[in-house]
Amino acid sequence: MQRSRQTAFKVWIYDIKNNEYIKELGEWEPNYVLFNAKKISRVNIIANVVLKYENEDKTYAQIVIDDGSSDISVKSWREDIRVLEDINIGDTVIIIGRPRKFNNEIYIT
Repeated sequence: MQRSRQTAFKVWIYDIKNNEYIKELGEWEPNYVLFNAKKISRVNIIANVVLKYENEDKTYAQIVIDDGSSDISVKSWREDIRVLEDINIGDTVIIIGRPRKFNNEIYIT
């Protein structure tokens, strides 16, 4: 069975952070944010970078983006941090990723 990629919905960061995050129990069902009766498991956001962090051993990187409605972290680990390497504070970026929740923080990966 070939699985298709979920739609990356264009949403405001405020709507990601202020709606219910649903964690699915099944192995193949994605977690999602429930917004306007849509299960949003992938997002497409245009925003400005307001903060950037990378740890010393280059195994973790994070940027914080702001779209005018709110801000949210975009995080990556291990070999995926190369995606954030050339991004700088003040850049306008298009982020396509998955909302995740850990310790009551919603972020994008």
